[in-house]
Amino acid sequence: LKDAKVLACHSIGHYTIQEVLEHGTEDQRYRLIRTIERNVRSIGLSTSGSAVVHAALSHAASDDKIWIARAVLQEPEVLISLATHRLGSVGLVQVLELLENQERERARASLLEHVDVLSSSKFGEVV
Repeated sequence: LKDAKVLACHSIGHYTIQEVLEHGTEDQRYRLIRTIERNVRSIGLSTSGSAVVHAALSHAASDDKIWIARAVLQEPEVLISLATHRLGSVGLVQVLELLENQERERARASLLEHVDVLSSSKFGEVV
């Protein structure tokens, strides 16, 4: 797991991270979630990483999902990047559902600033 950040962004390695998030031990999942949370910018900006963020939001404990959502909120570029990828857009919908009202409004405002990018993306339109 020491190379989790690199694997999360790799075109094939991200599958390993997703499998550990789904089937790993509690400790492995916890450590991966913390890695994703701390590195959400570099992970969330890649196509493969957006799938990892989605997997983390699907398999993490409830409190951890909120921490990931808040980490994404702190990185407006990641919000936009997730919105334009297939699994990232699904993950972004999860992020929006997890955030509190004020946080959700901040995310919405960030997304609206880039409505042109979102509307030109097949997946961005979903968000």
